[in-house]
Amino acid sequence: MPDSRATVDVPLPPALAQLLNDVCDRFEAAWKATIKDKPAPRIEEYLADTPGPELAVLLRHLVLLDIDYRRLRGDRPTALEYEARFSSLSGRLADAFAGSPSEGHSAPSTLSRGDGGAAPEPAVEHETTVYSLPFEPQLRSQRYLIQQFHARGGVGEIWLATDKEIGRQVALKCLRAEREAQRDRFLVEAQITGQLEHPGIVPVHDLGVDEAGRPFYVMSFIHGRTLKEVIEEYHAGGSASGEPREVQGRGLLEVFVKVCHAVAYAHHRGVIHRDLKPDNVMLGPFGQALVVDWGMAKARGQAEPTAGTAPVQPTYSSGSLETQAGAILGSPAYMAPEAAEGRADEADERTDVYLLGATLYHILTGRLPHRGGSLEKTLKLARTVSPPSPRRLKADIPRALEAVCLKAMARRKQDRYGSALELAKDMERYLAGAPVSAYREPLLIRAGRWCKQHRRALGRSLTAALVLAAALVGAALVHDAWNTAEAKGREADELRRCAKARDDLEMFRRLAEERQFYAAVTTPAGDSALSYDSGRSRTAGREAVAVADRLTEEMKPLPLPAERASLDRELHDLLLLTAQAQSQQSPGSEAAPEILERLDRAAALGGPSRGCYRVRARCHRALGDENMAAEEDRAAAAATPTALDHFLEAEEYRTRAGAPAETTGDDLAWRPNPELLRKAVAEYQLALRLKPDDFWCHLQMGRCCLSLGQGPEAVAALGACVALRPKAPWGYSARGLALGLIKRYADGEADLDKALLLDPQFRPALLHRGILAWLQRKDEQALADFAKVLEPPEDGRLIEAAYYRGQLRLQRKEYPEALKDFDRVVKENAGFRPAYLSRAQAQFLRGDNARGLADLTTFLDMGLPEPFDPKDPKLLAQRGRLLLQVVPQWGLSPDEYKAVLELTRDELETARRMGYRSPELFDDLGSVRQRLGQWDEALAAYEQSLPAAPPNLAVKVRTKRGWIYTLSLKTHELDKARDDFAEALRLDPSHADAHAGLGYVLALQKSPGEAQVEAAEALFHEADDYLVLHNVACIYAELSQIEKGRAEQHQNMAMDLLRRAVQVWRRDGVGPSEIDAIRWDPSLQVLRGRPDFEKLRRGEGE
Repeated sequence: MPDSRATVDVPLPPALAQLLNDVCDRFEAAWKATIKDKPAPRIEEYLADTPGPELAVLLRHLVLLDIDYRRLRGDRPTALEYEARFSSLSGRLADAFAGSPSEGHSAPSTLSRGDGGAAPEPAVEHETTVYSLPFEPQLRSQRYLIQQFHARGGVGEIWLATDKEIGRQVALKCLRAEREAQRDRFLVEAQITGQLEHPGIVPVHDLGVDEAGRPFYVMSFIHGRTLKEVIEEYHAGGSASGEPREVQGRGLLEVFVKVCHAVAYAHHRGVIHRDLKPDNVMLGPFGQALVVDWGMAKARGQAEPTAGTAPVQPTYSSGSLETQAGAILGSPAYMAPEAAEGRADEADERTDVYLLGATLYHILTGRLPHRGGSLEKTLKLARTVSPPSPRRLKADIPRALEAVCLKAMARRKQDRYGSALELAKDMERYLAGAPVSAYREPLLIRAGRWCKQHRRALGRSLTAALVLAAALVGAALVHDAWNTAEAKGREADELRRCAKARDDLEMFRRLAEERQFYAAVTTPAGDSALSYDSGRSRTAGREAVAVADRLTEEMKPLPLPAERASLDRELHDLLLLTAQAQSQQSPGSEAAPEILERLDRAAALGGPSRGCYRVRARCHRALGDENMAAEEDRAAAAATPTALDHFLEAEEYRTRAGAPAETTGDDLAWRPNPELLRKAVAEYQLALRLKPDDFWCHLQMGRCCLSLGQGPEAVAALGACVALRPKAPWGYSARGLALGLIKRYADGEADLDKALLLDPQFRPALLHRGILAWLQRKDEQALADFAKVLEPPEDGRLIEAAYYRGQLRLQRKEYPEALKDFDRVVKENAGFRPAYLSRAQAQFLRGDNARGLADLTTFLDMGLPEPFDPKDPKLLAQRGRLLLQVVPQWGLSPDEYKAVLELTRDELETARRMGYRSPELFDDLGSVRQRLGQWDEALAAYEQSLPAAPPNLAVKVRTKRGWIYTLSLKTHELDKARDDFAEALRLDPSHADAHAGLGYVLALQKSPGEAQVEAAEALFHEADDYLVLHNVACIYAELSQIEKGRAEQHQNMAMDLLRRAVQVWRRDGVGPSEIDAIRWDPSLQVLRGRPDFEKLRRGEGE
């Protein structure tokens, strides 16, 4: 007989009961395998993995079992012995040693013992309970002869006994002395079990009480094993009978059908079991399969209306037996969602159907349906997550059998079988080789089965058909005439439905393509082409899946096998892509169940894959199930990667690259992590080796190349998109933008015009064309394109157009209109980070510093994994640094520039006064004071920065300080400048501005040859930086004064460099005005009077 310990009792939480069951089963198995005089299992070894709150309860149960088995082999354990080993048990073992130091169990007191003596009276004081009941168990005398103790459960104890009147061996279950509070449930269990007379339910022969008033009932004793033990043996590859594996597997399914019929009978009698599982099914040696342990059963009192059948009605009842709302009853590893949610009072026949499905799941896979790292996590899995589909765990499980299992275990009651009988019938159809209701078989399989089942009839029918053919021809002609109109109507209706299905398939593909395109463009392509809103990609993905759901049902009765197969493939890929994206965007436990359900659906369509395993592992970690996550990781490592797997990995790298925690370099920059982008490109390339014509793989790789600044490579990748799908606008639009960003404006505009020719409403192409017009300063054309992109309907417009239009209006100094655009962007997409920086600029330019600072704070917070504390001085330091970086790009007048620099200085100084110290802070303070012309304060700040500055920062600080020293013509100051530049070059020999600074000092110190060498080094390392070009021009201007014979040559060289500096500054549109620098730089005074220099000072002549 099985132990009833696994049943979750009222006093014990279900999770704890499940733990007790598992650990105590292992402990008892170890005891049973122990030979006399050999070491017994140690309790301490079974406590290691148990959490603190549950340890005390588990320890007590293990000690009670240990006492039982030690006495059975002749030992005489004592309470003191256990209390010495486990101090927490002090005074808590009285019941185990009650009555006699040699008796750990009190056999029913009126029952005779096999040794001829009477069982001792238990020395336990019970509470006095007064019952006023319609039923009271009767006293039984010496009918049952106790043979030995068998097992202890949460409520009762099971003894092997002999019925002396009949002479048969029976199992006697009595209420444990300390469980008197559970008397009601114990008696109801006995009556329910006894009234269920079915070959598949253990029969109850008698019910009584002993002289101490303890109830007991008598059952048939089953010589056999639990279904759980047989399942474990089957999946371990062994067999006690030596039967072939196929025979064993079929035998388990036949047992399952018997269990279904037994449960269906109980439902017919109005009884719900509520704790069905392999532990509660006993298998006898002669084909018996008995459902046991009805202690948690619920008598609904409503039998199905069949003649001669009455509902089960326990005559012993109590209000305490009513299931309380919120109670959790059952075994968590098999539990139905509604039971795990505490809705045990709502349990009905379909709850048992779920438990039967969970039992079938264990039979098929050898695994528990719900396996959590802890008991609470197991309950959470039961509430929220469908278990992995059986075929994902064992690919050889027939699809029809998997479908039966999954239908029985559907999360929603209404999606399950309506009854255990329906489930049994479907299983019988499967075992008979007939189709099952839960699975629609392919046409060829159905045809093959029909021919196999009717091969004799087909032979006989062939002869008969020839005889009847002539007669039938005439009848058929008439019949055909009658049915022609009806057939044509059906055919027309089918054609209409096929056309609609094909239209819906195209809608699905369009939405899936939108999802892919907008996912690709969430990666910034450059300073002038930022990312799109990722929400648009998610929305398109959800809509595509919804269309696919409807389309799947539409296609079932239609003759569209190719379209169905195509939909399955494409939906499989989309489900994996969206599941992975969601797991990155929402990695917590809340989203994990939904993602796992989507992955199961994908696996059902296309089988498991490495990408599927990887995302499943992430979800299980989010749910706290590290064991399951490790198992998924192992499966991923063992799987052969497909093109889709490489694409998924590339997408993960690409998405991670833009996350705040992954950005590199200056933490205020927009640029994604280049290392992760390069890894993404490598994975895209691996995918393309396996699938060279993957359009979206080429497109995503092209966008990553753009973000890495690899314009030509991006154009090549996007050119492949155009070649693969010349009739689609996606490739032309993406390549057109890429061409424009590398200054090939005419080619880019041609591509964008082609995209709009293919689809005049394709707004990404309009947006990209507007960006190219903006970059070329074609303001009116850009404004017109942006306005078209923002036209209704709302679900079609791209709010990014308002951002770019706001940028253009900032350049045109149309500040109120720019603010309106940025406000609109933030209102519709609060997560679009660049809009806050641009709006801050507009606020500062309007003189609203408070709102500008607020937007800068938001911008900074959005670039970090965790937002700043408003009182954190580091926030002020970062805000000051941000202003220092962006202000030179705003094109301010000298007065405006000075005002914002003073605000920047105040932010940094406040951070310093609040106690914030860092080399970067003092470097920023030095920079802002240097730009304000506060030379001494700047030198002091640089001095404080250097001691703790890392090498890369030290190079910048020494170079800037060296340039301050050059402002003085005093020898000792120039020596300091020379030392700073030399030290900077020692740390970084390629630093162009340090070479320029050293060259300028050498020119001031009358060393023309060495000065020209440094000038050449500066240009060699950086010939495309306008500030370096300007500083090298200063070297040649100074050389023209010390080498009179080459004055004109040096001045001409200086002018060429200045013209080039102005061109670069105008081209890039960033940094302080080069025109202003030419106007005020005293180093260039020698050039005054030259017509070409005066033109430059006026902003002309470059």
